[in-house]
Amino acid sequence: MVLEKLDRAEGVDDLLCFHAQFHGCLYTPSDRPHTLAMIEELRTSFERYFRYIWTHTGYRQEQAGEHWTLLQFCREGARDAALDLLARHIRRTGDVICDALPEFPEKP
Repeated sequence: MVLEKLDRAEGVDDLLCFHAQFHGCLYTPSDRPHTLAMIEELRTSFERYFRYIWTHTGYRQEQAGEHWTLLQFCREGARDAALDLLARHIRRTGDVICDALPEFPEKP
């Protein structure tokens, strides 16, 4: 299972790969190719920030719990709870990135 691989990942490249796979599993069933392409483009453009926050903050552990809860909501068919958590998860990630920006090296 991709979340188990994500939890065990040691290198940032593996983290990025499994993180993208997990979120892809969430979004692909929407069958909205233009939206999926936009999400992929955004994810790719934020990759350097993900690398930074996963190696310089404790956010990786916080994020892991949210991923497992999202999976649980999806399995239970708790659509509204999953959408609410996903929105908070995305906003929180943005907040962590913004908070880390003053420390972000010019060339990561």
